[in-house]
Amino acid sequence: MQPPRILIAEDEQTTASELESRLRALRYDVSGVVSSSADAVRAAARDHPDLILMDLRLNCRLDGVPAGRKIRHDLGIPVVYLAERRDAAPRQPPRVPRPFGLLRKPFEDSALLAVIETTLAHSKVQQRLRRSDRRYRLLYERSPAIHVLVGPEGAIRDLNRAATHVLGCRKDQILGRRVLDFVVPEHGRTLMELLSRGFRGETVGEAEIDVRAADGSVRTILVTPGRFVLGARDASTALITGIDITERRRAERQAAEQCEQIEHARRLQSLADLAGGFAHHFNNLLTVIQGNAQLLRSGRHDPREADQMLDKIIGASERAAKLSRRLLGFAQKGPHEPRPVDLHIALRAAAQMLRPGLDAAIRVRLDLRSASGTVPGDAPQLREALLELGLNARDAMPAGGEIVLATEDVAAGAADRGDLAPDMPAGPYVLLSVTDTGVGMDATTLRRAAEPFFTTKRVGRGAGLGLAGVYGCIRRHGGCMRIVSRPGKGTSVRIYLPAARGAVAPDGGHAAAGDGRVMVVDDEPAVRELATRALRGAGFAVEAFADGAGAIDYFGRHHRQVGLVLLDMVMPDLDGQEVLLRLRKIDPEVRAVLCSGCDRARGVRPAGFAGLLPKPFDIRQLLQTVSHLLRP
Repeated sequence: MQPPRILIAEDEQTTASELESRLRALRYDVSGVVSSSADAVRAAARDHPDLILMDLRLNCRLDGVPAGRKIRHDLGIPVVYLAERRDAAPRQPPRVPRPFGLLRKPFEDSALLAVIETTLAHSKVQQRLRRSDRRYRLLYERSPAIHVLVGPEGAIRDLNRAATHVLGCRKDQILGRRVLDFVVPEHGRTLMELLSRGFRGETVGEAEIDVRAADGSVRTILVTPGRFVLGARDASTALITGIDITERRRAERQAAEQCEQIEHARRLQSLADLAGGFAHHFNNLLTVIQGNAQLLRSGRHDPREADQMLDKIIGASERAAKLSRRLLGFAQKGPHEPRPVDLHIALRAAAQMLRPGLDAAIRVRLDLRSASGTVPGDAPQLREALLELGLNARDAMPAGGEIVLATEDVAAGAADRGDLAPDMPAGPYVLLSVTDTGVGMDATTLRRAAEPFFTTKRVGRGAGLGLAGVYGCIRRHGGCMRIVSRPGKGTSVRIYLPAARGAVAPDGGHAAAGDGRVMVVDDEPAVRELATRALRGAGFAVEAFADGAGAIDYFGRHHRQVGLVLLDMVMPDLDGQEVLLRLRKIDPEVRAVLCSGCDRARGVRPAGFAGLLPKPFDIRQLLQTVSHLLRP
């Protein structure tokens, strides 16, 4: 191990020689002997000794003091001053490194040895501290993370290069200013609360804080404040560590916008598919109706052929009405008058209708576990939805299997909502399931199963609106539908409907002739003429109106003779709801029936109407509704 190297700065040659001999005797290496302060500075810079013994008075002046300051400050080499008894210790100005020691002449070897060893040990500690400080200062300054030291009063005490880059200011323009000067007003309170918790030593989570840079731009910083103690006698300081996530958030917004655009394009494509499919099927039905009507108009047919053509026209019209109802069901906007419906009765009816058309290898089993099985709804619509699900299950089992129609009661709590849709409240539900043991669906088919006009059946076997119509029907009833399926493992359609109590809704009776004056208000001439002719043929007195204003005027003069008003929902100027309100001002006891294919109340009968007649309606429905309401 090499002995420490010491430089001697002494202008007295005898003293210098004696000191050199004593140092060598103490096993130190003397790097050189100089007699002036200038020579001492040059030798220190050239040789880098471990320590310098410098006479306080060089050439009868206090030249050793400024030389020692320069060497200590520029080179970091420890300096021990050699002073006469009469000399006072040199005063150091602020921010100038102090000497490591002072020896007063004459001194013993023991004192010399003690001062040198103490100084060298002290110097080594300080060198390590300086290296550590430089290392951590380098990490602090060059860190990509933002670091800001904030005092208890909120003033910025220090910050690194990343922080100045984000704020767009020089460091000297930021130091001493309040941290809130750079935070947008709406986030100032949040940051101060985090800092307060950090000063108290509490665990603080992350928060996104927007700061305003010098150029006026706003940057989003993900910050985590924490307590930072600089020293035992120093006040606590909060260290704010942050990451600039402005670009990340901008990229996320752009990605969200792109996803929204893609979703919008997908919805437009679905709408185009829906419109194209609907037009295709509807045009086929219109072709049947129009063609047979034109053939009948020619008049060159015997009565049997004419009856067959009429049957085809009526059949096509009924199929068109059914297709329209399914489309409105998918849109969740068809007329809907909820009443208590017994699902067990509906399931038994669906099973009874399914069995005659099933292959002998397909079994239908009922598993009705619900206590009441009653839900608020429209019995015919629910029956049609169940039949559709049953037919789908049949088509999924070409080699035979089992269809299970089941119900059970489900109590959905606020925390445990199971398969319920997000917009469905907690409460009692009836879970209705239609399960088959058929071929099942893969993930791609399952995702599209409820899309309008999407079908896996071969051409001519389905319109592709089945499951879409079922989905719309269930949502309109306040429920939700979940489909579980795997290839080769079958499919289970699980439907949740709100449970209800009350008497089961009847399916209605038969058409009956009646008497009484009926007002028909509809802006469509063909519908108005059809309803007028059917009602008059059944013995009712009818007054027809093309708009609400005429109907209101007539009702004001003859309301005592009017027993019922049939009102179209959508008309120019005054709609059905507004007309009813004005009629009720004339006679609060007026009875009115809403006629609509797509009302503005999203499928629920508006208040004040005594009945609901969905379009398209047949003559039997019309006469049933009118006869029921005019019955004494």
